[in-house]
Parts: sequence; C-alpha cells; structure tokens
Amino acid sequence: MVVGNEPFARLAVRVTKDRVYLINCKKEIEQILLSHQGKIAVLTYNRIRETRFGIEIYVVGVKLIHGNSETLRR
Repeated sequence: MVVGNEPFARLAVRVTKDRVYLINCKKEIEQILLSHQGKIAVLTYNRIRETRFGIEIYVVGVKLIHGNSETLRR
C-alpha cells in the first residue's frame, strides 16, 4: 500500500488491522511491491526504527505468495 500524498507518498505494509509499517528499500524491491499491491508477500528486513512518521522497516528481500512465486533477495 501507499500512504501519504504526493510528493511525500511512502510505500507501506499493513501487518494487522491497526498496524502499518513504512517501508525503506532499494528501487528494485520497491518496483516489485508497487506492481503487486494487494498481494500477500513475505518481507525480509534487517532493521526497524521508530520515526516521527511511524515505524519504518528496512526491507532487503521479498517473496510473493501466489501461483508463480518470485523471490528477490539482497
């Protein structure tokens, strides 16, 4: 999902009904996530921090969960 308004929109993931994490990642991973919005994915991250905008995770890998799985890691 994308949160915020342009030009400050940010990529984010909803993990529960009430919890959303902002995503910080390489452009390659960002493109995969943007093109598969609404799909279920397993995200691999190596850091998490609280910012004034919310909790941010540093995603280093993504695995889409559907018929044709694709995996991208570091």
